[in-house]
Amino acid sequence: MSSSNQLNEARRAWMASHVDDTQYPTPESQEGLALYLDSDAPLVHYASNKTSNIELTVYEVDCHPLTIRYARVVAMAWPEAQRGLIIEYLTQLDQDPEGLAKLFLGYVDQVPTVTAMVYGNETAYIITDLFGEHDLAKQAMYLHLQQSDSRTCLNAPQ
Repeated sequence: MSSSNQLNEARRAWMASHVDDTQYPTPESQEGLALYLDSDAPLVHYASNKTSNIELTVYEVDCHPLTIRYARVVAMAWPEAQRGLIIEYLTQLDQDPEGLAKLFLGYVDQVPTVTAMVYGNETAYIITDLFGEHDLAKQAMYLHLQQSDSRTCLNAPQ
């Protein structure tokens, strides 16, 4: 298994732990986790030599209000009938005490527009969970994260 696949499997386990390791998970959060894992997209790849003219303000998700905003942007990728379940699940996420997983929320014109996750170890990382309606915002987020991390991005174009 490649290093990026290993990190992705570890990321999926970390995401599942927020429901699986809870003593009394809600049925809604269990359903949301199942929806999230069933639709897990492949690792994100953007050409790193492209630039974006979008003014993106990026915040690391480090408090519950940002977690809620993060969940609402991600949930837009699901059909409306499933969005509540995704939000219920994602609002259960907590900061990774080991620092392997970091969630990010990007704003354009003071509106939460794009999300991403960086999951990695001391030498390498992957960028996943890049959600948003606009490709330019996703490209800007990807570039911001890639340029602000000195480790090796395993899902960067070669």
